Amino acid sequence: MGIPGLTTFVNCNPQLTKEFPLHSTRLVIDGNSLYHFIFEDTRMDFYHGGDYDQYAFEITEFFRLLHSCNIELYVVFDGGTCNDPNDIKFQTIQKRMKQKLENAMRIASGLRGKKRVMPILAFDTFKAVLKKLSIPFAVCDFEADKEIAMLANTLNCPVLSNDSDFFIFPLTGGFISFDKVIFSLQEIKGENNSVEHFLPARLYHVDNFFPSLGKEVLPLLAALLGNDYIDKDVFKSFNDSIQSNECKTQDWKSPGDKRTLKVVLWLQGLNSYSEGIKEIISKAGSQNEKTISSALETIIETFQANVPETESSLYSYFMGKEQIGENQIRRVNGSVIPMWYLSHHRKGSLSPNCLDIITLHRKFLSPQVEDPNSLASSYQSSVNLRKYMYGILLSEDSADFETNGAWGLQANMKSVVKEFDRRGDIIISQVINPVKLETYSGKSIKLSDIPDLSRNEKKNLLRMILDIPCFNIDHMTPDLELILGLVIFWIKNSQRKVTISHMQSVLVCLIMLKVKWALMYPASIGCDKNLIEAAVFGIKTKTLKIVNEKLYKYSKYTKSRTSRVDCGLIHGFAQFQTCILATMHLNSLLLDPFPGPYIPHIFSGTFLYNFCKELHRRRDPDQFIYEMLSKNSNLIQIYQCLFDAVNKAVGPTAFRYTENRYHYSEYTPYGGKLHDGKCLPHINESVENCSMPVFLRKTRIRLKRKDQVQQMLLCTDFEL
Repeated sequence: MGIPGLTTFVNCNPQLTKEFPLHSTRLVIDGNSLYHFIFEDTRMDFYHGGDYDQYAFEITEFFRLLHSCNIELYVVFDGGTCNDPNDIKFQTIQKRMKQKLENAMRIASGLRGKKRVMPILAFDTFKAVLKKLSIPFAVCDFEADKEIAMLANTLNCPVLSNDSDFFIFPLTGGFISFDKVIFSLQEIKGENNSVEHFLPARLYHVDNFFPSLGKEVLPLLAALLGNDYIDKDVFKSFNDSIQSNECKTQDWKSPGDKRTLKVVLWLQGLNSYSEGIKEIISKAGSQNEKTISSALETIIETFQANVPETESSLYSYFMGKEQIGENQIRRVNGSVIPMWYLSHHRKGSLSPNCLDIITLHRKFLSPQVEDPNSLASSYQSSVNLRKYMYGILLSEDSADFETNGAWGLQANMKSVVKEFDRRGDIIISQVINPVKLETYSGKSIKLSDIPDLSRNEKKNLLRMILDIPCFNIDHMTPDLELILGLVIFWIKNSQRKVTISHMQSVLVCLIMLKVKWALMYPASIGCDKNLIEAAVFGIKTKTLKIVNEKLYKYSKYTKSRTSRVDCGLIHGFAQFQTCILATMHLNSLLLDPFPGPYIPHIFSGTFLYNFCKELHRRRDPDQFIYEMLSKNSNLIQIYQCLFDAVNKAVGPTAFRYTENRYHYSEYTPYGGKLHDGKCLPHINESVENCSMPVFLRKTRIRLKRKDQVQQMLLCTDFEL
């Protein structure tokens, strides 16, 4: 949201703000604005899909700063989209989606610019970090702006955001824009000569704008300049009729923005708020009077934020006494959404977009950097996962299904979802038929039934949806089972097949991110370690540092004017991200039968891109991986165990072959093409039921005959 030109106008007129040491106070933060701000302000990479490990670090550092200043935080996020009868908000969302697609296509095509593309897992990463840091946050039912303003007024504290709408809200504690804060700790002496820290900031207050008229006039400023809920053309004729008051222009500075200055000067010349309303309506004409009056009512209602007689729902929630039952939200058919769902929605456990699916039957698929030459978007690889999610969310909208055969699955609901996705370089809408789901016992799964299902029942449902095989591996904890399951789903369902190098890069990335985490937080993992964690935390720090040093250089990206991303390579990882996103949302909808995947431990876009590109260049990519993971550790054995598990599940035809013959699936990961396609015999069985690599002491030999295998086994020592 935002009001065009208003932020620039306020920045050009410093008399509207005052110096404010930000410390020892409560602070309400606009969560949607914040997670964008941190991504953009820290200049995070956006060419390769998102470095979520680095993003998580920057989020942590941001809240560390605020904590050092003794600030009590309340973070609030937007929920679903209100059902707007005029579809103004819908048109705004479509416009922004089109702009984001254009930016993504430009980046993928090698064109540079200032516009950035937010990675699609950034929001879920941000929420996950908040949970790890125990930062209190809430998700509103719909738009958060008014709820944020009411909460801040109840707490009598400032709001921190980059949304220019907050220049209009009557905030008793004032408004601080992100770009008006210097995020560098300063010292101040407190009581008893104690040293306290603060962040220098500038505070805006509505009373500073039009002191003589009062803050009630500010909604007129929002109406005439336009916002997400008002069509700017409604007031175009009135804006054109405004005459500039030249004698008062010296009070304000507005270089290059005569429109905002003209509206401000007109408002300043009014004698009263009611006079402004009458003048706007009188100049509208009889044909537009009804439209103008309706628009004014909408804008005035939008920016009312007085503390009601009863406490705001957000205040009650943060104080631990919310009554969810009072906030009833209805489906398209008029039935009430279950209270358990609203409770988990408010806690941020569910995707806010799911509410749009229930109430509006539509879903916007946020564009990302991928191959512009691919007609189908990366989201097509995960469409089957979304069908199951839609089936659960809309399970009580319609009972009319047609049986679809095996596995108890049924399709063709009358209630469908309209997805907005890209096709080529344009935004299109397509109708998706949800898929109904049944348990193995034949029971239909409804949204209201989910809390009553056992954890094992819900695990089995997700295993069936992802087609997760049975992994007979030591330390196969549920979190790793889900991660490997979604990796397998990604490879099997990619609309453009990925190469084996894509899979290898993902598996090495899982290890690399755990190594990095172990070095940063050596005591962070609990006793229930998965296969990777057990290996990483069992290795000496010196060895971990060696591995980290070797792999770290692939986490860097040097941008130049002539550099261009390999969009064909990136497309495979873009498909992987959509599978991660859909899997996470399905898992959370089933109330997390598996531990929710922690994205900073799964995906690092720059590393994946650089490492995969390096594998494509290598004559012997398998030996290269061995060298990177260090022969003095058991990480290579862990990698091979993961490789075997995934490779066995996807089959030999799952990958797209490259020109490099060593990438063909007929080659074993750590050996040559053998007689009848058989693999080199497994020597090391140190991880139960999991094949391990065989390495020659000094050199690699590509074998072509069975007698060569026998001769090698007799004559060669092995490093295990």
